[in-house]
Amino acid sequence: MLSLLENQGGAGGFHAGIKYAYEQGYDYIWLMDDDGYPEINCLKELSSYLSNNSYIGPVVVDSKTKEKLSFSIRLPNSLAVFDTYDSLINFEKNNKTIQKLILPFNGTLISRELISKIGLPFKDYFIWGDEKNIH
Repeated sequence: MLSLLENQGGAGGFHAGIKYAYEQGYDYIWLMDDDGYPEINCLKELSSYLSNNSYIGPVVVDSKTKEKLSFSIRLPNSLAVFDTYDSLINFEKNNKTIQKLILPFNGTLISRELISKIGLPFKDYFIWGDEKNIH
């Protein structure tokens, strides 16, 4: 846990945390907001995909109704939008994984190599748009 002396917003916190982990030499960094609660085996499941990916993220469901996604997922270069867990699972049955999509601060596991390529989040976004420069 890294404590900051002043509130730097989400973007500042992720910037500082990722920078710290990177400087400590960690191979992977698991990103999540303070209101995210991963399932017990989440990290193990994500780790099983790392050999082929520089980042991997879980499906994020609403804590009250596990059927509803916390965030609608819009596929890049597509009109497809997923709002429920079942709609996403049905899509994945045919496609295995959803490529080139990231919800960066919601349980995503990222590699050190990826941070080397894209850099740190732009801390000056404070709260709004903090994930914009990592897409």
